[in-house]
Amino acid sequence: MARLYHLTLSTGHARWSTREEVREEAVAVCTDLLRRAMGRPPADAIPIPTPEGEACALTAARASRCLIVTVWGPRLRLPADDDDTSRPPLITMGVAGRSRCAAGLWAQLGQTGPRPPAPWAAVTLHRTLGLHSVAAGWLGDLERCLAWAWLDRHTEITRA
Repeated sequence: MARLYHLTLSTGHARWSTREEVREEAVAVCTDLLRRAMGRPPADAIPIPTPEGEACALTAARASRCLIVTVWGPRLRLPADDDDTSRPPLITMGVAGRSRCAAGLWAQLGQTGPRPPAPWAAVTLHRTLGLHSVAAGWLGDLERCLAWAWLDRHTEITRA
């Protein structure tokens, strides 16, 4: 049985996720989202479906065989400029499928201490998650689905 260590860095919450707890349909949707989001800047983030129907979005990048994803909240109108809108980051997640890329990714996530053995998914909650706190109810599931999509289908996602 394949296992993934899923760690929320901001809170210290951790759990083991098995591949069997993520449906194949969810992995297929997340594979497509990651493929389309790969290398896009925040302004061109890919919209993602949410339970409440809000316009959250996703960006993704890879470093060797590791993945870094940011989930962005709905656009906010900034009071300083009526024409400007921005998306607040909700979470940033790193997925390390192999130990070779894990050290660099761990540092990129701002961590200096010991890291778990790969495979792992480590998540940082941004303070701006409070602007869209309902997302906390579904982000953990999305994180696991994205992580398993990356681990199962890395080659398919990164194929040009």
